Amino acid sequence: MAELPDPVFAGGAMGKTLGVSPDEGLVYAPISGTVQVTMPHAFGIANDETEVLKRVGVDTVEMNGDGFETQVEKGQQVKAGEPLLRFDKRKVAEAGRAGAVTVIVTNTEDLEASDKSVVPLATGSVSAGDPFVSIR
Repeated sequence: MAELPDPVFAGGAMGKTLGVSPDEGLVYAPISGTVQVTMPHAFGIANDETEVLKRVGVDTVEMNGDGFETQVEKGQQVKAGEPLLRFDKRKVAEAGRAGAVTVIVTNTEDLEASDKSVVPLATGSVSAGDPFVSIR
């Protein structure tokens, strides 16, 4: 978390955060659940236990959707590993934005209050659908 290029997320202000550096311009659902929020560069997904915000890059909101193509809609049910968004890595880089994809467990405090922990499982390469974080 501390290695993320955005100090707000690196500091955990919104919850436990993990960074992913994708090989291709695809963002996948980190959990199964309902899409709660859709923006050109970010998605919120929730299920009975977990709430996650997944976003592409740092300050990419300033790109006004240029280079981003959503694959799902608000209210849609998704499964972990399902594509959420396509993005043009070249456009993100040309706009001077860091391209890391952040995965923020936004209900970390609630989970910890019920004696659960957000635990990273992987520190190297993962494929879409591979578990890389656990709630225990």
